[in-house]
Formats: sequence, structure tokens, C-alpha cells
Amino acid sequence: MMTYETFEVRVRNELLKRKMKAYQLAKMLDISEAYLSDILRGKRDATEQRKKIAYILNLDGDSNDIR
Repeated sequence: MMTYETFEVRVRNELLKRKMKAYQLAKMLDISEAYLSDILRGKRDATEQRKKIAYILNLDGDSNDIR
């Protein structure tokens, strides 16, 4: 099972590769940037949002490993 830290690092790395900002991803998810930050840091139990993030950023294997 993937840890929140690993997920956060993978998401942030993918955002950098795509030259995207966190607020742009948050907008795609229809959530606030603060809520996205909480999800990435593991402060929110947001399994469905994490699955959407993995799907949007095409993070291989992440959507199946998310609790």
C-alpha cells in the first residue's frame, strides 16, 4: 500500500513535469487549493479525490493502491 508521503511526492513531481500549479489541479477537481494540500499531506481521508488525482495525472498503479 502506498503511503501519503509517497503519493504527495509523486503528485508534486508530476505537477512539475507538466508545469502545472496546485491551484490548477484543485480547480480540475473542483476543490480548494487548501483542501488539495490537506489531501496530499494525508490530513484528509479523501480516497475518491486521491483516485481522481491519480487518474488526472496518469499516475500508474496509484488509483489501485489508494486506501
